[in-house]
Amino acid sequence: MSDNNIKSKETVSIESTESIAEKPASAGCAFSVGYILGQLELIRRDNEYIMKAISSLENLVINSGAGDIANQARCEAIGNIVSYRETTNQKLIAFYEMLYNDMRPPMSNTETAVE
Repeated sequence: MSDNNIKSKETVSIESTESIAEKPASAGCAFSVGYILGQLELIRRDNEYIMKAISSLENLVINSGAGDIANQARCEAIGNIVSYRETTNQKLIAFYEMLYNDMRPPMSNTETAVE
């Protein structure tokens, strides 16, 4: 494992997640636990799209007439963007969870029985 990207085998500091996010431990190599944790941290921190959506909703000009279809469509579109992005994040998290589970050593019969 590269010492430049990972401070320890099992933990990653928040400061190092930007360099970890760029590439796995080495080119053409399997993903490391540190890389996976770094990617999850980046997903956790990425909330700019939510802030932009809220800002867009705050800046809508409300028409006093009944049946404001234009603003309704804008609100639905903004809601869909946030929803689709969250779905993408959930799928990414599931993918990284799968990678992590594949990297774990096989459990012994005793560990399996306890679980």
